[in-house]
Amino acid sequence: MKAVNYFASLLSKIVLTIGRWLPMGPTFRLMRLLGGLAWRVSQKRRALMLYNLELALGGETTAEERERIGRESMINVFISVGECLHMYKIYDRWERHFQFEGKEWVRQLIDRKQGFFAFGGHFGGWMLPGAIMLPFPDLPGAAMVARPLRNPYMQELLEHMAKDFGGRLLTTRGTGQEIVAAAERGEMIGLYMDQESRRDQGIFVKFFGREASSHVVPGHLVWKHDIPLIPYWLVRLEPGRYRVTLGPPVEYELTDDPEENNRRVTQAMASEVERIIRLHPEQWLWAHNRWRRRPDGTKDTRFEKKKKRGRKQARRKGNYLSSVDQAKRAAERQEKK
Repeated sequence: MKAVNYFASLLSKIVLTIGRWLPMGPTFRLMRLLGGLAWRVSQKRRALMLYNLELALGGETTAEERERIGRESMINVFISVGECLHMYKIYDRWERHFQFEGKEWVRQLIDRKQGFFAFGGHFGGWMLPGAIMLPFPDLPGAAMVARPLRNPYMQELLEHMAKDFGGRLLTTRGTGQEIVAAAERGEMIGLYMDQESRRDQGIFVKFFGREASSHVVPGHLVWKHDIPLIPYWLVRLEPGRYRVTLGPPVEYELTDDPEENNRRVTQAMASEVERIIRLHPEQWLWAHNRWRRRPDGTKDTRFEKKKKRGRKQARRKGNYLSSVDQAKRAAERQEKK
């Protein structure tokens, strides 16, 4: 596994280097073809996407419309990969590629030295999260909260890329205090709020009219420490060009019940994610098993992957990193600083 992990990291570095010299147009056309091919051959993934579309939009779309949305969503994933290959080029010429709307919401917070959450999801140009920093060179700092990769070499590559663009990565384990400290310094904390949370780390809220397990920690930190919530979406106009929408801050009402406050803030974020998806459903990642967990503790296992053998041994050797392992590594790096 160590050799495979290292080779995957090396190949990614080579591809990213080549991407700086490849022309964008042919890359995007190739990715569109590959996405269409993947839709045809990935039967299990296609079935999951159509199942999710049926759950979310079945009462308001036809089977043909859901088929079209699913296919375009799959193509969107491949185009996002193509955009990732060209990210250095896109960021260097960012004014040609990004049209910003709502910059005043972020500007107000920066001027007040107020840290904030910028939340989005796997939507549109989601592989270019650093775009939000481009028009704000005086932003005190930026961090992205992300679930760590199992491949330690790929994780190091992502951390290096984040530094290249003036940011850093935070893992999803044990970083609450670090997030609060960043907000107190006036920094932006980015995160995606459209994926399922584990049972012991989530709360159920309505998403497309159905109960969905969602991450509760961001919502808790928001109301507990009065951290503003700015929606952040990269709507793809065409491959390599986007309309970036920021804010206004999400509103919610608080109560005397902490658990209810967690639910209300998390629901407000889920409702915003649903709003943008309804506007551009083909740009969301329908391939995620969003409604797998149920409030009664059971799971829909029809689309679950079989667990790979040998993970415990790989973890002992440091070739496979769990979220706990990543949190420990992050703490060790912090102590060295």
